[in-house]
Amino acid sequence: MPASLTVAEASRASGLPVDTIRYYERAGVLPPVPRASNGYRSYAMAHVETLRFARSLRDLGLSPGAMGTLVALFHDGTCAEMQGALSTTIGDALARLAVQRGELGRTEAHLQELLSALGNLKGDGRSSGGRQPCSCVATVERDFDPRRFTPEGTTR
Repeated sequence: MPASLTVAEASRASGLPVDTIRYYERAGVLPPVPRASNGYRSYAMAHVETLRFARSLRDLGLSPGAMGTLVALFHDGTCAEMQGALSTTIGDALARLAVQRGELGRTEAHLQELLSALGNLKGDGRSSGGRQPCSCVATVERDFDPRRFTPEGTTR
């Protein structure tokens, strides 16, 4: 392999798409890469190793912030520091997944209930929308609780 790689070559060598590499550089996940005299980024094999590590972290579903911390340790930390940071970060990720599983379970149960209720209805020929919606729409809306929604539109 050449001593210096373009971003496209570094992408192929690391498995990270070019756009992701550029995003991670802008977001501070990855350290800055020196540029050649032509202005193009010039990646050494050490950069490719960092990109491979970042790809592994991305594949674990870690946030860019968590990735940036771990990439910094990849460069300047000790194995003990990396072990502690990885353990904490992965533990946090597992806790978030447990919450998401609970939310998905509640959503699945609600959808099953709605599907069952809709299967027991008989279409009445009315318009589906308006001031007095049809029974199908009314069934879906009956369990709507606006307190479950945050201003950003996500559920609590």
